[in-house]
Amino acid sequence: MKYAIRAIKYFIYFSVLLVIILFVLVQIKMVPADIQEIFRNGYDSIWQIALMFAALSAVYPMFGYAKKTASATGSIQERKAEISKYMEDRGYTLASEEDGVLKFQRRNIIQRIFRMLEDTVTISQGMGGFEFEGLRRDIVILALGLETRLNGISED
Repeated sequence: MKYAIRAIKYFIYFSVLLVIILFVLVQIKMVPADIQEIFRNGYDSIWQIALMFAALSAVYPMFGYAKKTASATGSIQERKAEISKYMEDRGYTLASEEDGVLKFQRRNIIQRIFRMLEDTVTISQGMGGFEFEGLRRDIVILALGLETRLNGISED
């Protein structure tokens, strides 16, 4: 169900982005205000663009979200203070904690909106350390940074 909701959000996001871009282009008089003149196929282009956005929206969540493990010793309860401090330094705040699973969200509301409120990073205990789940572009950086900090490797 989460996948379908993400796909729908991306479809809406892409559609709104197109409307904003077209609005700006019409306002600065770079394109005419008539759909028939903006697109080669006129109004037929609208359903073609919608179909393209639907295909992209259906596939993107598969690549945009991932899990990554940060290798570190100790349990999540033992290292909770260090994990929380690291995430706060990166602009996240602890949203919830239940059954040894920590969920963090961005503090900045603008960043949250641009990520369509799908900015939650979930950290749980994994076999080789701590398992991160969330937006791929965020968790890769966060997992590597936490691994570096918890293992005492110099960040120079």
